[in-house]
Amino acid sequence: MGKAQMAEWAQMRVALLDPDVAALKRYEEARREKELGRLQALRCGRHADWLRQRGRGEKDRSSTTLGEYAAMILHTWKMGQRRVVSRNVMNKGLIENLPDDCCIEVLCLVGGNEVQPVRVGSPQLVAIMQTKINRQQLKGKAALTGRPEHRYDAALMDPHTAAELDPEEIVKLRDGLLAAHH
Repeated sequence: MGKAQMAEWAQMRVALLDPDVAALKRYEEARREKELGRLQALRCGRHADWLRQRGRGEKDRSSTTLGEYAAMILHTWKMGQRRVVSRNVMNKGLIENLPDDCCIEVLCLVGGNEVQPVRVGSPQLVAIMQTKINRQQLKGKAALTGRPEHRYDAALMDPHTAAELDPEEIVKLRDGLLAAHH
């Protein structure tokens, strides 16, 4: 670990241990500004715009909060607070009728030195998620077995692709994508 990383960890530690709840937010804002400067120097305009949106509190599809979850969770524990976050966890019965070994995104209660996923479920939610899980399982089988028919089946089961293309076009598209990535 370099000196810069060690300094960053030390700054985060100070913010996490500070009893002032706003200390963590000030640390995150300073860190975001530093990253903005780095991105602008590298001419990464799209990434800098995304980071600015997060700084203004604008929601985007990839995040529901500012800063890093790990720092926020540690701060919540240290201050004896409780908070609700959205996290990806293994199902393990949280949503009935879905496989236990699939990864799902659910609300989790943070507090008391633990992150506790909240059990949810509805027939509509299960129906939507199961179609996605089926495709992911087929992709996994294709990767493990090397059998191309699983890749084609997964592509053919995609509802958006099926709405735009007929089966023959989907197979051609899939072949073209594989050829482009090899």
